[in-house]
Amino acid sequence: MGKRSVLIVDDQEMNRDLLGGCYEDKFPVLFSEDGGDAVEQIKEKSDEIGLILLDLKMPVADGFVVLDYMKREHLDSVIPVFVVTADDSAESFRRLSEYIVADVISKPYMPQIILRRTVSVMELYDNKRREMEEIYGQMQDLQTENEKLREQIKAYEKRFKAIGRQLGFEE
Repeated sequence: MGKRSVLIVDDQEMNRDLLGGCYEDKFPVLFSEDGGDAVEQIKEKSDEIGLILLDLKMPVADGFVVLDYMKREHLDSVIPVFVVTADDSAESFRRLSEYIVADVISKPYMPQIILRRTVSVMELYDNKRREMEEIYGQMQDLQTENEKLREQIKAYEKRFKAIGRQLGFEE
């Protein structure tokens, strides 16, 4: 798998450009200006997306639309989401507590700090994903071996029953 993309979701073009500039030399960058479009991109490219920077307050569909979708599809534990917002209201933080988010970054942004924090988390999630894929592969191998053993047990049972019949034992 190549480098994973960063999805930046913000209705303000200036914020998208500023955040995009932090990543464009290191990762492919995707942009969305509202939550509805972001959900569509996540549906189409969830395997490619390694990080989401998400504004909460957007006019068409807010960031909670994205968080709802990710929670419903169990993507919130696979793709780290950093909420980037100027909204520091108690209500927003209460609502955020219902979701898995890596962190909340307040505006105004400090690009180098954002880059360092988010890339570290992105790497941790990628390592977790690789480990989960490896474990899943091992589980499949174990299930295959388990099936082979079940077939061997059935064959032995047939042999033992046949031997029992030859020795006069009733079933």
